[in-house]
Amino acid sequence: MEIFSHQTSNVYAEANDDLTCLALSIETSKDALLENCRFLQLICESLAQKMESVTTIDAAPASLKQRVLTYMMYKCNEGELKGLQQAAFHLNCSARQLQRILNQHEADGAVIKTGKGTYRLERYR
Repeated sequence: MEIFSHQTSNVYAEANDDLTCLALSIETSKDALLENCRFLQLICESLAQKMESVTTIDAAPASLKQRVLTYMMYKCNEGELKGLQQAAFHLNCSARQLQRILNQHEADGAVIKTGKGTYRLERYR
């Protein structure tokens, strides 16, 4: 964001998985980056995904049952929920509640149980 904004705003992120990080100096690279069409396309795509995610989260689904599907779609890698305790924490419910809802979604055919504490959205099959 700092490449487009004159204000310095510190944003911190925590990686859940291993990753490769590339750091560039905005001061020395700004002109070259703004002239690079492929870089700008990458930035636009990333910002569009973030806007879509924020919009979806802000339009909070009414029921916990719907929130579980939204969480799996937008927060889980390829629609696969791994670990009931952590997901329950993020969804602000108990692991028992989450398990009941996942069982209902499985019965409805919306999710598939792929292992212990692991469920995948049907559409990612």
